[in-house]
Amino acid sequence: GLNYITGHFRGGDLEMRPTFIITRYMKRWLLPDLVLVGSDWASLIAHFLHVDSGSASAGRLLRVAKAGRLLRLGGVLRIARLVERLSRLGDQSFSIFMNVLMYIVLLLGFIMWVNHMLSCAWVAIGKIPSGDARNLSWLETPLSQNTEETYRDSSREYQYLTALHWSFTQMTPGSMQVFPLNSIERVFNVACLFFGLIVFTSLVSSLSAKLTQLKLLQTEQTQQTQKMMKFLRDKAVESKLVVRIRKQTQERMAKVRPSTMDDVQLFNLLSVSLRIELKVALTDCHIKRHPFLRLAEMVDVSLKRDLCYKCTNSQVLLPRDSLFLASHATNEAYRVGSGTVSYRVDLKRKSFSRDSLTQDVSVGSWLSEAALWVHWSHRGNAEAMMTSEVLSVRGDSLCQLFGRHLAFKHLATDYAITFHVRLKAAIEQATAQDPGADDLHVPHTELHDMVVSMARETQIFLGSLALEQSRSTQTGRWQRNTAHLQKLEEELMEGECLLLANMDGEIERITDTTVVRIETGDGLLLVQLGEVEDDSVVPVCRLPSSSQFLKAPGATASTIVEEFLFPYAEHLELTYSHQNTLQEEFAAETRIRSKQTETVYNGVLHTSTDHRPGALKAECTVQASNLALSETSDVFAVSYDLQDRRGVILYAWLEADCFERLIVQVRTAAGEREFRQWLSGVRIEKHTF
Repeated sequence: GLNYITGHFRGGDLEMRPTFIITRYMKRWLLPDLVLVGSDWASLIAHFLHVDSGSASAGRLLRVAKAGRLLRLGGVLRIARLVERLSRLGDQSFSIFMNVLMYIVLLLGFIMWVNHMLSCAWVAIGKIPSGDARNLSWLETPLSQNTEETYRDSSREYQYLTALHWSFTQMTPGSMQVFPLNSIERVFNVACLFFGLIVFTSLVSSLSAKLTQLKLLQTEQTQQTQKMMKFLRDKAVESKLVVRIRKQTQERMAKVRPSTMDDVQLFNLLSVSLRIELKVALTDCHIKRHPFLRLAEMVDVSLKRDLCYKCTNSQVLLPRDSLFLASHATNEAYRVGSGTVSYRVDLKRKSFSRDSLTQDVSVGSWLSEAALWVHWSHRGNAEAMMTSEVLSVRGDSLCQLFGRHLAFKHLATDYAITFHVRLKAAIEQATAQDPGADDLHVPHTELHDMVVSMARETQIFLGSLALEQSRSTQTGRWQRNTAHLQKLEEELMEGECLLLANMDGEIERITDTTVVRIETGDGLLLVQLGEVEDDSVVPVCRLPSSSQFLKAPGATASTIVEEFLFPYAEHLELTYSHQNTLQEEFAAETRIRSKQTETVYNGVLHTSTDHRPGALKAECTVQASNLALSETSDVFAVSYDLQDRRGVILYAWLEADCFERLIVQVRTAAGEREFRQWLSGVRIEKHTF
């Protein structure tokens, strides 16, 4: 049954169409398989007939059926598949020396197996009545001239060893006292001689060739070693260094070095389209695990194909090979495909207390990703700990490729700008405990972190890609939740959330709050205490913030200052600070992963807190003895009038520790009641809270 669903290669292409598979099988293996299966059924039927009737005709049918089982020797021809798989495994797992040695052992084992099968067949033929007049077989041959005992009278083990001896004489010039004595044996003997002439001659020649190859390999390595040692002696290299060099060369000659696509010369014979398809198949798994480059396939399949073919390269590192060195400029990012790479940062250069920081880079990790988006010099050294395969992506090739694809060019440009902002912030905030950005990690540069800081057009574009991918892959239960996808699309367009397809094919729903942290030179912090909307009081107790995505976080922060803090707008300069993840959860029913973040911008007030033209005066009339508020707290209000709403916001200048205590207090039931009571006693000109 498997033969009807097993594809084959035709002209270099995999053929999986059922019509061609069935036709090919019927032309090649159908008849032999029918004969083999027919002999089994004939043997089974003859056995029951012989047991039931005991007739001579049934006995002859049984003997013919048993003789038909010898046709199973034809299955030897299929052993080539096993040999091919073992050869491929040897190429991947052993050195050249061990590979040749294993091939020789396998060849000897194959010769022994074939002779074992022939010897078993020779014994079986000897036990089958020949039908000749004399009814003789080789088993009737006397064991020696001095006895009448024949091989038939000997033990089964001796019969097998004699037959094995006979089978070996068919492939070698050895002599044997056993000869065919009937027509069946004579035909089988002739067939074995012909088989030995063709097959065993080829096997012996292959064995000789492998032995010669093994000898030449050893000779070549010896010559190279002698040439190296002569060079070192002529240059008077120090003996300790010579020992290290010789030891490392011996170790590396014994190791298996995986081949890359460039190492295989035969690939140059492939057509360009097939060569591109091969390289895409080899590199696609790496590109799909990059947080940004994986989007190329979602935008345009041809873009991903060009990216894999034109912008990537594979290399193999042996133990202690350097991938890159510190301070060297680069435009390449790397992904570890197999093995382990050690990354070490010299902290002395940064005036930190520790001398160095070493990390093992496991399979699937990216290094030096910043080189794709900014001018980058390596911050540390990367060295292979074992034989490792590494994929490199060239930044200059990416720029040329993206330049020809307008939609992805804008997306990549926005990503690069946001990456640069996060990288700059990480370098400026580096400390002894946290060295900041390096070749392994740049804080807050995951796509789901950076998308909140990108342009609104980019956010909508990425959200649309996520929804399109979800709709194209929805099956089963997902088909009943298309209304939920429609709701997500409405939230995306209204700026209530962001949508992103992660590397596992899930949709991430991201909500972000832009927070403005304004401080004075003496440590006071501007806090939003409450808000009046339609004559109702809403206590908030937070920093000035907004959770809309209709603008980028930087623009949103500026809007907060211009519309809700306009008395201080001329004396504030905002800078990006950091991003925090507040909450993450996964809904198994809808397969939506929700994430709540906040993007913080810092601002320093370059004027007195009392200088706030346009602000409303506020007066506290109720004491809050149990809260971190006092009668002397600097409280004021700002009114706003927007197109869709208007209101008044109450602010206060508090010390940072007082604000932290106040947040904890208002989270309790008693603290919230007292906070509401305090707000109700605050008078703002004509407004009374």
